[in-house]
Amino acid sequence: MRKLALATALAAASLSLAVLAQPGYGPGPGTRAGPGPRFNDTTTPGWSLMTKQERLEHQQKMRAFQGYDECQAYMVEHRKLMEERAKEKGKKLRGAGPGPGCDWLKK
Repeated sequence: MRKLALATALAAASLSLAVLAQPGYGPGPGTRAGPGPRFNDTTTPGWSLMTKQERLEHQQKMRAFQGYDECQAYMVEHRKLMEERAKEKGKKLRGAGPGPGCDWLKK
């Protein structure tokens, strides 16, 4: 009986973590835990081509957007900039389009 209870508890915990681990969702600004927008290499084209300071500024800018269209316009421009950087380094960005970074603003 104890093994079944433990297995059930572990399965529930794993499922909860899997939901929060989806791209673009995780700790919000200024928090250590809880839901909120998250920006990283899975949501931002060219993440690896950005400096640490640029990443921080990008995260702040992304969290400040109130509307999806405004965010998407920024991400289109961001992708163009990252494509230029990638080309200079002989690399290619993966995927197409601006990335899913603004998806958290969809209502």
